[in-house]
Amino acid sequence: MRVAVLGTGIMGSAMARNLVAAELRTAVWDRSPSATASLSDAGALVAASPVEAVRDAPVVITMLPTAEVVNSRKGCLWSGLSGSSREVAA
Repeated sequence: MRVAVLGTGIMGSAMARNLVAAELRTAVWDRSPSATASLSDAGALVAASPVEAVRDAPVVITMLPTAEVVNSRKGCLWSGLSGSSREVAA
């Protein structure tokens, strides 16, 4: 199974590392490319865009400070753990 993690700050990178360690195909994306460098070394697939990251991923985890970079994607499980309000993240 492919899992996408959008947002690889402190929490997102820890989640991505655990997914890679569990041998799940993990695609990662962050607005700051430097935030994904160590994840690439750990075995994650670094995507150039959020669209690329979620392609073929039935599970998408977002760890973003705002909902503006989250695009809805039908047919997948969306777990938004950014702390955004329900109205913003819905």
